[in-house]
Parts: sequence; structure tokens; C-alpha cells
Amino acid sequence: MSHFTVLVVGDDVHEQLAPYQENNMGDCPEEYLVKDEEEDYTYNPNSQWDWYVIGGRWSGFFKLKAHAKSGRYGEKSLLSSVQENKEGYADQLLKKDFDLAGELEKREKECEENWELYNSEQYKYKKITDKYFGSSWGIQQDDTLESYKGRHAGYCTYAILHNGEWIEKGSMGAFGISDDKVTDEQWDRQWRKFVESLPENTQLTVVDCHV
Repeated sequence: MSHFTVLVVGDDVHEQLAPYQENNMGDCPEEYLVKDEEEDYTYNPNSQWDWYVIGGRWSGFFKLKAHAKSGRYGEKSLLSSVQENKEGYADQLLKKDFDLAGELEKREKECEENWELYNSEQYKYKKITDKYFGSSWGIQQDDTLESYKGRHAGYCTYAILHNGEWIEKGSMGAFGISDDKVTDEQWDRQWRKFVESLPENTQLTVVDCHV
């Protein structure tokens, strides 16, 4: 059981997700099911989720540009400690209102500030004596600033759903990269490149999927 993010591209969010529903509750639409004659049960061979919610654990995923008009929130996760909507962010918006560059700049700056504090004189002794020191920032003992940024300054979802096609890191043929050679950094770059290529009035929605 796990949660993961999906970027759904286009207005028909629920219609695009429908073909990827598991049949664990017996409520997957029949047109997506096949029957296993030997085991005598029906299943969806393309299943990816058993339930989902717009926003959820990733509520406020999109940074809004100043004076954006299209942003809106979905639902919060019941496990989230913060239930208020964060000003300047959204779960759904038009691409023209998505401040991708601003969010990337913010994340990179946060990494640099964390790295500077981690390596400051203030924590010099603690770095030596506590091998878990830095974990609250996601810093590992053998990190360089670049390797740390590579993991934490990135900005992408686990999968993309576009025109009914499910695309994720392990199936990036559409991006011209073979499955076994895709790194997190490559997926991050290709995700951004894909988003930047979309028409300005394209609707983008972040979905919290469970499987």
C-alpha cells in the first residue's frame, strides 16, 4: 500500500483515470475488465490505483504566478497536520498560471540554505559524532551540494496521464529514453520539458493516488 502523485493533463480528470482503476472492490467499470478463466475472477490488466483524490497528501503542489486566475484546491489528506489552503499554491490550474521557474528557484535556494547550515561551524562537532545528523533536511553523510540538490530540488510527479496514456519513469518510451537507463534526474528534467511544451491554456491537476 502506497501513495504516489500523478499529473493529469487536460479537463477530463476522472475520465482519464477511470481505465486504470483496480477491481479490488468489484466496482471497476466492466469495459476495462478481463476474465481469468483458470482462477475464475475478473481484473483490470492496466490497473494503477484503487482510490485517488485531487491534492491529498500533495495539496498545494503547484506554485501560482502573481495575479493567477485559475488556481483551485482539491481535498486535503486526513493525515495532514495542515488543513488550511496555502496562499499562492493550488492543486489544479492552467499551465499559463503555473510558476514552475519560481518553484524550482525556491527549492534550490532552500537546499543551499540547508547545506550552508549543515556545514556551519555551529554543527561541526555534531556532524562527526551523529551519523544521522542532517536527515531532517534529507542530507546524507556522503552528499555533495550537487547530489543533495539532485534529490531535493527536483520537481515532478511519479506519473503523467495525458490523452489517456499513462507515462511514468519506468515507461518513458514517449520521451525517447529506454526504461533501464532512466535516473531520477532524467525523469525530473523530462517532466519539466513536457510541462513546458504544453499549450498555455492546458489544465494541470495533481492527483494523490493510492495502490
